Amino acid sequence: MLHENIALRHAGPSAEPANVQDWSKECRNRDNATFFAMVRDDLEKLDETTLGLTEGRSFKRGLRAAIGLLGEYGLVGYTVRLAQALIRFDRQPSYWSHSFLFDSAVPADPQQIRTRNAEAPIIWESTIDFTGPVPQLHMVNGVSPRYLRDYNRTRFDLLSHHCVPNVGVVVFALSENEVSRILQRATDPNVDALQYDFSGLIGTWFAYIMNRQDETNPLGAGHAVYCSAYCQLGYDAISLDLATGAHARNTSPEHIWQAGKWFSEVYSRLGFPVRVYSCIRDPYCQMIPVEEKASMSLDQAVHRLRGLR
Repeated sequence: MLHENIALRHAGPSAEPANVQDWSKECRNRDNATFFAMVRDDLEKLDETTLGLTEGRSFKRGLRAAIGLLGEYGLVGYTVRLAQALIRFDRQPSYWSHSFLFDSAVPADPQQIRTRNAEAPIIWESTIDFTGPVPQLHMVNGVSPRYLRDYNRTRFDLLSHHCVPNVGVVVFALSENEVSRILQRATDPNVDALQYDFSGLIGTWFAYIMNRQDETNPLGAGHAVYCSAYCQLGYDAISLDLATGAHARNTSPEHIWQAGKWFSEVYSRLGFPVRVYSCIRDPYCQMIPVEEKASMSLDQAVHRLRGLR
């Protein structure tokens, strides 16, 4: 059966796990920079004495090597979210369309995330986006750096490259050495090109997004999502499977999200406790929010376009 190789195993109780923080209400009317700063601040205040951490592991690494999750408006975000319904028991679209690795430490002051200067935090990602600061296709095997602030906008805007209503962070307790090993591995995406052909994955997903009627869902065909495969490449350095609970390693943002939520006990037994944070402003998987569909017109679009000159 097509779905058998990719469906998550049953994960026990349906109540929200204790390691998960849903800040949808607290951050609904705040930007994403505020959300990420709040996550960093929450971790800094965490009492780790009762967590049984070993080998120098801690959640207080400024989010370095943590995994960011995004659910974007627009064609790419909409299609990738829909595609992941295949790996959910309820067959509903995923909240998530993209994942990335935090490289720089995230500051506690959200203004430092928004500011355009050399101190602004950097993330590493594999992405279909062709508007990034690095010439595409990307510098090394479909991978490139980006400022975290590029994903700050939460509301839909016709002429903005990224409008991100859903944000999340999956953060494992790591030692400084493990953080360094993950990021060192992630700097060389060609290290395992046979298993992680990011440019090939990007091409496969691009074909699916542009011609969904005639292309097979890449997850159903056994392909990972390029962005989450890149995150897994980094975590291979410490032999940690981000898709724990799944039958195969065709990793997707949904796999990472579900594993962090429902398999925290498994990760804890492995010595890597995990915490999960989220803010969901679009649970319905809209390509364009309903209110924007009702209000947009070509005249308004032209007016906006001329205003950018």
